[in-house]
Amino acid sequence: MVNVCPAGSVVTFELITGYTFRGPSDTVAKIPGILHLQECLNSCLTDDTCKSFNFETGLCVLLRTSANERPEALVSSQFPVFTIYGQKVCLKDKNKSCTQGWAFERVNGFELKRMGKKSVKVMSRLDCMQLCLNERDFECRSVNYDTDSD
Repeated sequence: MVNVCPAGSVVTFELITGYTFRGPSDTVAKIPGILHLQECLNSCLTDDTCKSFNFETGLCVLLRTSANERPEALVSSQFPVFTIYGQKVCLKDKNKSCTQGWAFERVNGFELKRMGKKSVKVMSRLDCMQLCLNERDFECRSVNYDTDSD
């Protein structure tokens, strides 16, 4: 099984609207007729070889690798409003219940300024997301993760 999370972790998704993963050799399956994002999420979730997906209304493409492994393959879509890229992530002790099938939506190239309540040094974007989910002093609704910060 490719996508096994460590014990005590759950599989969820991180979405990036307006991006697509370019890697035809990484395609596991193309599923036409998928009209809802949740259907595409469920298809990837139940396929052990699926690490990520591209979704456009009417088409779900399951992929065996992700932008975490091949960041250069994640590119801005020609039709940004109608394209969503999603990748599986493992989160520990997910305390907040999500009403949708994903935990985070990433917006590349943007940040919320002057709204931060806490600043913490972490090793990865996933660690940053995990801290937000586990925050107890305030309701954490978003994170800024900066790979260039020292």
